[in-house]
Amino acid sequence: MLTLPTFANTLEPYRQTGTPLVPRAPKVALTRTAFAAAHVVSDALRERNPWDTRPAVDWEATLAFRSRLWDQGLHLAEAMDTAQRGMGVDWPTALEMIQRTMVAARAHPMRPRVACGAGTDHLPLTALTTDDAIRAA
Repeated sequence: MLTLPTFANTLEPYRQTGTPLVPRAPKVALTRTAFAAAHVVSDALRERNPWDTRPAVDWEATLAFRSRLWDQGLHLAEAMDTAQRGMGVDWPTALEMIQRTMVAARAHPMRPRVACGAGTDHLPLTALTTDDAIRAA
């Protein structure tokens, strides 16, 4: 059962129909490294405009989702431009997400690999005029 937000800023239960698949870890080691580009879970009851302020992230649910992916033998591509950046996740939130994810990955029993994206989109173009400035960003 899911708990979903309503327009009245309350939570109501929603029951799915059908038979869901049961997630499971692979029985043998995977022959290739598979990286998932995981979503960020928003705190639906905190009203925010991600274009004007930092997004309201439900950190507990966001990290729990990553843990479920790791439980299935996947690794993680975190804070990639195509997955979160440019979709309302600003640089301070992306950095916090990377830091929290790395702590969780180190504590996970499967020791998953995490590839983190770090762009320069948080800086004005005038600050990126040399190779050294880009590397420092």
